[in-house]
Amino acid sequence: MSYFIRSFCRSNKIPTINELELYLKNNYPEIKIKTDDDKNSKKWDRLNFFYKNDKKPIVVKLDINDGSENLVTKECKEFIDEIGNPGLSFAKRKIIKHLKNVKYIICSQILNDADDDSYNLNGELLNYFVNNYEGLIQADGEGFYNGYKLIVKLD
Repeated sequence: MSYFIRSFCRSNKIPTINELELYLKNNYPEIKIKTDDDKNSKKWDRLNFFYKNDKKPIVVKLDINDGSENLVTKECKEFIDEIGNPGLSFAKRKIIKHLKNVKYIICSQILNDADDDSYNLNGELLNYFVNNYEGLIQADGEGFYNGYKLIVKLD
């Protein structure tokens, strides 16, 4: 079974795969990135992070909001609908406002043979987007996070 975790980013800037690799190799020198995309392009599509020889990779996908009805706008709308009326919840209002201004989504797929190292590496990757590209993390079956703290639970 796969597990999906996303970073909804509001920044207009997108890092290249080479920039991601350089950042992650500071703490995880053993990782290898494989992709069919140009590692110097900011319009990459998909990459695989290999963190151990005997484990499946973390699959990472970039979906860009091009202004049309696309996956980014659909996912943002679905999550806004799932959150529902925010009422007096500051956290829900903040998330809804964020989702209405998303420029792109980084979606990580953790595959079924994952271990703690995969979750740690993925956390480092997604927090890179939080800290540098106005990202907001969402984990399937959990909800939205501020750093490592769950701020809005979703089923």
